[in-house]
Amino acid sequence: MSDLRIDDIRRQLQDISLKSNLTDKTEKPGESFSNILKSAIDGVNDDQIEAEQSIKNYMSGKETNLHNTLLSLEKADISFKMMMQVRGKLMEAYQQIMRTSV
Repeated sequence: MSDLRIDDIRRQLQDISLKSNLTDKTEKPGESFSNILKSAIDGVNDDQIEAEQSIKNYMSGKETNLHNTLLSLEKADISFKMMMQVRGKLMEAYQQIMRTSV
């Protein structure tokens, strides 16, 4: 369902990181920007999987609390929308950098 979108976004971010050489040798010790993005995308993916499992559990009768099911759906929806906003801002910044003349 939305896993395809997340994989597409992950591929786009990997392409951006390859084109912009985010793995530069001047990188300070610690977690790189691309690793932070990857972990954030993985977190959104986990939320999507959890929401899907919650729906399956509710429909099969394993979960009887509709409130918890709706909460997991909303959490997944909000995290996905936020990720899309961050992706949009990153794409805008990348495009602006590419338009900058040196």
